[in-house]
Amino acid sequence: RRLQVLFVGAPTANGPHHDPITRYRALKRGLGAAGIDLTYDEDPAHAFSEPFLAHFDAVLCTASVEYLVQPLDVFREVRRVLKPGAPFVLTFSERWFPPKVIQLWPAIHPFERVGLVLHYFREAGGFGVLGSEAARGWPRPEDDKYAGQFPDADPLYAVWGRAV
Repeated sequence: RRLQVLFVGAPTANGPHHDPITRYRALKRGLGAAGIDLTYDEDPAHAFSEPFLAHFDAVLCTASVEYLVQPLDVFREVRRVLKPGAPFVLTFSERWFPPKVIQLWPAIHPFERVGLVLHYFREAGGFGVLGSEAARGWPRPEDDKYAGQFPDADPLYAVWGRAV
């Protein structure tokens, strides 16, 4: 049986590294051979529609939580399409676009942002086994536009919860 995974992300005009379709295609190439069917729908209303009730084995959201203006609604919809016990995993870094993020995002420390996302899980309801991880100090890839300026890659934060 192949796993059904939904990939969600906010489209941006900030280059290919921030485009969810580009990220989706890269993930799909890597995961397809591993027995994972990855789905991305540019219309979130379609991905969250009735046929997908309790359909997905996981939902991934990369570099988009900081732009959600109605995060609790999104978290509740994600919960609705997850199978019981399935994870909702969100990742973000310290590279975001000030004119587009929610007002609170730049005002709080990165670890407070992790706490904010955990708060979204708790307030939305229907999630348990919450967790987070921070990865710092990785070498910056040579093809990164900041490779000559900063030796370390941007920190990466992951926050997750499992549908109950």
